[in-house]
Amino acid sequence: MSSKKKNTKLTLVTNFSRFFLPGDYKVERKGAINRRVKRAIFLDLDGTLWPDLGPGSIVRNPVIDKDVLLKLLELSNAGYLLIGITNQTFFGYQTKLNPFSVFKYRYKMRQVVRDGILDLIYVCHHHPESRLSYLKTECSRRKPDSGLIQWAKMDLSLEMDKSIVIGDRITDMIAGQDSGIASRFLIANPRCLEWNISERAASISSIAFSVSRSLIDALDNIKGQI
Repeated sequence: MSSKKKNTKLTLVTNFSRFFLPGDYKVERKGAINRRVKRAIFLDLDGTLWPDLGPGSIVRNPVIDKDVLLKLLELSNAGYLLIGITNQTFFGYQTKLNPFSVFKYRYKMRQVVRDGILDLIYVCHHHPESRLSYLKTECSRRKPDSGLIQWAKMDLSLEMDKSIVIGDRITDMIAGQDSGIASRFLIANPRCLEWNISERAASISSIAFSVSRSLIDALDNIKGQI
């Protein structure tokens, strides 16, 4: 086989792997992001932006509250980038990967940014107990680690002291605090103080955050401060 054909084959395999094998990745609303904006609102997805319907919530067509959409638009117009940060273990529960499932999942993620709900989404699919070997790892981008937020910070040169994080788990607060995010809002729910699997849990001595009754409550508090 000629070197040109080998390179073409390698490129096709690489592109296939990037698209159909889940890993850390981002979804961006290309051409619509104002990169002069240096502050962001980081939002968890399952249980925060929409109801937590279990692993793979997004493929089950979760409904986002209309009032939430309006308030997010107001904050976007006030000069915030809206960024999703999410651990997604959906594929880690599977023993075999269905490429169609990956395609459908990523299509749904792209739809969220294409519809203008968020500007970007940063995703980590890794899990230390994943059934799929290439996802089974202690990833520094999996919350409570701050890798996803740091990724966004480097991409967009964000100012963390002017940014905000909202989530439904204490691990969202840890990731925000470790990133230097000044304002952190935890949405109250029966599982909000649960830890994801992480050895770092024992090393956390103090976490500061505000508690909100709902995402709408958190967004109202943010609006009232600007």
